[in-house]
Amino acid sequence: MKHAVLLVLWLAAVGCSLSGRAGEGSGAILYTVESRKPVATICEDLAKACAEEKFGLLAVYDLMEKMREKGIEFGGECVIFEVCNPLKALQMLEKNPELSTVLPCRIAVFRASDGRMRISAIRPTALMEFYGSVDLQGAAAEVEKTLKKIVDRAAR
Repeated sequence: MKHAVLLVLWLAAVGCSLSGRAGEGSGAILYTVESRKPVATICEDLAKACAEEKFGLLAVYDLMEKMREKGIEFGGECVIFEVCNPLKALQMLEKNPELSTVLPCRIAVFRASDGRMRISAIRPTALMEFYGSVDLQGAAAEVEKTLKKIVDRAAR
């Protein structure tokens, strides 16, 4: 919780917006694209794209189902994917163990309030700035480039 609050405060201080669409400036912490596909197809394509890019798929959470298990009705469509490139994760964790609070990488597939399907991932380069790990910007940029490929492939 502490890191979440600090992240929001940091974003406000440096002028980052929380979300940004593909092609927008690097000030956004999220990389987001829209898709015309149904959620099930996006999820299938996302899993395939992860495998093609050598990212392990560690877990998939259907938030509607998870909340229903807890007796809460959530009418939205939202599926969270936890993905990881273990070699990059190791490199980052060895330099800054606090990064374990944001690993593995998460990709969300959801229906936005305007009814459109979106796919979003937090930009690792923005997280390195937040954690003060500028020495890891190169590795973060590589991970971010791959995450963008995965998201873009799933959206098409």
